[in-house]
Amino acid sequence: MIRNLLFVSALIGASTLGAIAQQPALQAKIRVLAFTPNLRFEQAYARDPSIQDGAEGALTPIDTNLESDPFVVPTRSRKIVFTTKSDFGSINRPDELIGEATLPANAHSAIFLFLPGKPGDKAKSQILAFDDSKQAFPAGALNIVNISPQAVRLTLEKNNYDFTPGKTILIAEPPMRPGNLIGMQAFVQKGSAWAPLSTGIWSYTKSRRKLAIIFQNQATARIELRAIEDMPATETTEQPQP
Repeated sequence: MIRNLLFVSALIGASTLGAIAQQPALQAKIRVLAFTPNLRFEQAYARDPSIQDGAEGALTPIDTNLESDPFVVPTRSRKIVFTTKSDFGSINRPDELIGEATLPANAHSAIFLFLPGKPGDKAKSQILAFDDSKQAFPAGALNIVNISPQAVRLTLEKNNYDFTPGKTILIAEPPMRPGNLIGMQAFVQKGSAWAPLSTGIWSYTKSRRKLAIIFQNQATARIELRAIEDMPATETTEQPQP
């Protein structure tokens, strides 16, 4: 009975891989951002591991402010693996693996953010993926994600936004004060109270977007916030390509 079940499972797995292989490849438009300078690898390549066509991985430019144009990665499974070598075998060599992430559902363009790797992981980087379309991330919006292990509250002017670990909030029209400025206060939850974490002023430009990452500094264990200004996406509509 167990042998029969294993045989059926193998057939299902093979049929799933076969179905993926027969799908037309989506020409995904990707931009990569390094959260810290040491994650700007001298050489980086991106590929979908389900496409084994012998071609080299797509050379991956890595920026710190996303001023560069997107590059194209063919994908069928929507999974993208980044490595330091161009050949397909690099995805199976731990010392050459940067990290991997999945293209967001229904997205045809994405921002991939390289973050420091988790202690003990074989990958050099954690990677967050954001839908890069104007519809999902419009010009002037704030996209804020909490990747720390603690609950955090951001107060922008007088509006509170509560972030449990892993939560993302897109603020399409952030509150502002005169001069296109946003007053920001951050608090970390301690028991039933909110303890002050940081305060500051964010500049605001309607034509630009801002990514804000709440994270735990591995060296100090402190919860910190980093905001990164982004260029607006240029595509008005995006359709899958054969």
